[in-house]
Amino acid sequence: MSRPPGTGRAPAGGPARRRATGAALVLLLALAAVATGCSSIPDSGQLADVSTVLAPSNAEQSQPPAANAAPDQVVLGFVNAVAEGSSDTAGAVSYSSARLYLTPAAQRAWQPGDAAVVILSSYRVDPVGATPGQVVLKGTRSGSLDVNRVFRSAAGSSYTWRAQLQQVDGQWRISNPPPELLIPQGSFGQIYTRRTLYFLDPTGTEVVPDPRYIAAVGTSEARVTRLLTLLLRGPSAGISGAARTVLTGVQLRSNVTSKDGVTVVDLTGNVPPSAGARRELAAQIVWTLSTLPGDVTQIQITVEGERLERDVDVYTLTSFSSFDPDRTPGTGSVTSDPYFIDPAGRVINLTTGAPMFGQLGLGTLPVDSAAMSAATGTVAAVVRLADGTQQLELGRPLAYGEPRSALRASSLTQPSFTRAGDEVWVVQNGLSQPEIYQVSASPGGTGTASRARVAADVLEGKGGITALALSPDGVRVAVVAGQRLYLGAVATGTDGGSTPTTGESRTTSAIVNLVELRSDLTQVGAVQFKDAATLLVAAAAGPGSLVRSVRQVSVDGSELQTLTTTGLGNNDVDAIAVSDQTLYVSFSNRVAELDGNPLDGRWIAPPTAARGGPVLDGSQPFAPN
Repeated sequence: MSRPPGTGRAPAGGPARRRATGAALVLLLALAAVATGCSSIPDSGQLADVSTVLAPSNAEQSQPPAANAAPDQVVLGFVNAVAEGSSDTAGAVSYSSARLYLTPAAQRAWQPGDAAVVILSSYRVDPVGATPGQVVLKGTRSGSLDVNRVFRSAAGSSYTWRAQLQQVDGQWRISNPPPELLIPQGSFGQIYTRRTLYFLDPTGTEVVPDPRYIAAVGTSEARVTRLLTLLLRGPSAGISGAARTVLTGVQLRSNVTSKDGVTVVDLTGNVPPSAGARRELAAQIVWTLSTLPGDVTQIQITVEGERLERDVDVYTLTSFSSFDPDRTPGTGSVTSDPYFIDPAGRVINLTTGAPMFGQLGLGTLPVDSAAMSAATGTVAAVVRLADGTQQLELGRPLAYGEPRSALRASSLTQPSFTRAGDEVWVVQNGLSQPEIYQVSASPGGTGTASRARVAADVLEGKGGITALALSPDGVRVAVVAGQRLYLGAVATGTDGGSTPTTGESRTTSAIVNLVELRSDLTQVGAVQFKDAATLLVAAAAGPGSLVRSVRQVSVDGSELQTLTTTGLGNNDVDAIAVSDQTLYVSFSNRVAELDGNPLDGRWIAPPTAARGGPVLDGSQPFAPN
C-alpha cells in the first residue's frame, strides 16, 4: 500500500520544518474512490465518470520507526501508520504499526475508536522551539466522523495537535496520541467507503437516507454486520426527531451469514409483533443492505431462527420499491413536464411550448416563481401585484381550475411542496422579517387556504432567508440564509385547533437539527433537491469567484462537486430545476438544459427554443416535485 503524505525522511542536516504534501496520493485517491462512485472524498472537485476499480490494500506491515528518527519524523510516521488501519471492529487491524510509534504506556492506554478527524493532506509538523520532544502538528480540517460514522463537514477550520515525545531505549516515542483517529484527506478514500442507512418517514411509507462511512475493505459479512450494527443504533442527529425506526431494542442474534447467494440476518430482542411494523423493519434492513452493490441481493430475515414474515422466505429490493424516497408520489397520472416563466410572466411548458391553462398562462397574474406537486398537480405560483407586493396563488390548471389567493407579503420565496402535495412551504418577507409558512393546498370550508407558521427559531441571526426546499421524502429542509446553505429536519405536531379569523392553523411544524452544510459554499442563491440524498445549489464557483454555478452536495456534506459551466458564459445561475433527471437552469433571463453528463456536458437551449431562435428567453424553470 502506498504511504500517505509525509512519509519521506528529510536529508541529514536539512531543516527541521517538514511539510506533508501528499501530491502522489491525489491520483491514488481518485482511483480508490471509484469503488463508491467517487463518494468517499470529502472535498470539492469535478464530477467524474470512472469505470476502473482499484481495490485498496489494508495490510499492516508493523514496521517500527527508523532508527534515531527525529521527533517530527516520528509524528509524521505515526499519522501515516494510522492511515494504514481500519477502525471497524469486524475483521479490523489493530493499528500495530501505529503503536510502534508510542511509548509502552501509551500503547497500553491508546484505544482508537470510531471517531476520526479528517485533515487536508497539506498539514505540517514543526518542532516547538528548542524544546526537545515537543512537536506541533497543524492542519486544516476537512471534516470528521463521529462514533456512529456520520460525516460532519468542517471545511476550513484549523486543527492542532501538540505531541509530547519521550526517549525509550534511546528512541523518541509519542506519549500522548490524539484521542480520535487522525486521517489525512489523501488517505480517507482508501480507508472508508460511503454507504447509506435507511430509516422511516413519520408515516412509515418511505425510507429516509442517512449516509455513513464504513471500512472500505473486509468480507461481505463484515460489511453487512457493520451496517446493521449502525442501523440498530438509530438515526443520526441530523434527522433525529423527524425520521423514525422500528428497530429500537432489536439486536443481532448471531453473526450475519451468507449461503448460496442469500444473506441471512437473524434478530432477537424487541422485534415488533404487528405485521405492518415487521414490514417496515424489513424495508429498513433490505434498503440498507442493498447499498452494498453486488454483495447483497437476496436477504432472509429471521427472528430467533423463524421467518420474520411467515409467508416470505427471501426479500429483495424490489419487494420494497414502494418505499423508495425518490419515487413519484400519487398515482403517477400527473404529468412530469417541466415549465418556465417567459418575460411576460406567463407559465410555459418547456416540452411543448404551450402556456399553462388560465390566468397563470395568460399573464393576467404575472408570475415570478412557481412550483408544482407531482402527487396532485397543484400549482403554487408567486405573482406580482400592482403595488409591488407578492401573492401566493394555488390552483390546479391541469384540471382547468383557476388559482385562488392564499398568502400576501412584501416578498415570497419560490414555493416547495410536501411529498403528498397537501401543503406548500414558502418564506415571506425573507430579507426583513422572515417567517416560514406551511399553507394547505386544499381550500377549507370557507374557500380560504389554512396556513400555519413553521417554528424556525434555529434560523435567528442567520441573515435574510432567500430560498427554501423540502426533500422528496419530506424529512429534510434546505434553507438559504445570509447566502449560506443550511440543512435541517422537519418535526411535526398539532394542538388540534385553528384560527377562524385568519385561517391560520395551530398545527405546528418546526425546523430542528439545523447545521450549515458546507462553510466553503458562499454566495448561495437557488437550492433544490436532486434526490433525497443530494442537493443542487447555485453558489460561487470557487474561492474569490463572483459568479454562481451549479454545485452538487450530499446531505451529509461529505461530497461537494461542481457541474460543468460550458454554455453559461460568465453569468450567474439564478434558478435550478430537476425533471426526470434532466437539469435546467436560468441565467441572465435565459433558460438552459444540461446536454450530456455533468462533467463534460454543456448547457444548451431546450428544444422549445428552436421555434423562436438559438436561446430561450425566460427564467425560473420548475418541475413537479
